Amino acid sequence: MKFRRGRVIGLLLVLSASGCKQKVSQKQCDELIDRYADLVVTQRLPDAGAAELETERGHERGVARAEDAFKNCASTVQAAEHACGMKATSPEALLKCLD
Repeated sequence: MKFRRGRVIGLLLVLSASGCKQKVSQKQCDELIDRYADLVVTQRLPDAGAAELETERGHERGVARAEDAFKNCASTVQAAEHACGMKATSPEALLKCLD
């Protein structure tokens, strides 16, 4: 009986530890890509008009989706990395969160 209880406790510990490293959803990956695109465009074109900014954001989203940092986002990025990236104030800081 003690042996079984020990195995159950061990299994619960393993499961709870793996839950601490929860991966993000595709929606959260899209949020990161949008945030990254916004940061890149506003840094590069601080005086651009709304139409130009939106066009450039679309372009940067496409570029970001092909980058290694975002390509396999849903299977590699953890919740804490997502939270860090969403708080980032520069593209470089966001990418550093994903390292």
